[in-house]
Amino acid sequence: MIEVSTSLLATRQKVTRSNPEIALNASNLGQKFGVALSHATLLAVLQRMDRSNLTAHGFRSTFRDWAAEATHHPNHVIEQALAHVIPSAVEAAYRRGDLFEKRKRLMNDWAAYLAKPPARWCGLRSVIGWRLHDALH
Repeated sequence: MIEVSTSLLATRQKVTRSNPEIALNASNLGQKFGVALSHATLLAVLQRMDRSNLTAHGFRSTFRDWAAEATHHPNHVIEQALAHVIPSAVEAAYRRGDLFEKRKRLMNDWAAYLAKPPARWCGLRSVIGWRLHDALH
């Protein structure tokens, strides 16, 4: 994702040259640097895109499902990428790293997945339906 984000953001004037690895420039969205984007900020972006039928949670959920079902990245790396709190106090006490390099590989895989052309519908339901029909008759 770093490569994709960097090339995308390089065309924008407000991206700082000192840190091209930032995927979103918070100041472009009216946020202070280093402060997480709020849920309301993402909803406002969706509304401006005339996509108020979508939710910010849906993006996170889609990423989580993809990472669990289509990759071999460990669960704890995926959870760290989503900034989820570690539920076990004992585990949290021992986990001191940020898994940055592993999260970076995960996000590069996510970017590669997103860059693929969308799948085409191939009428699979009708094929299954006909095979079921043939099997029953």
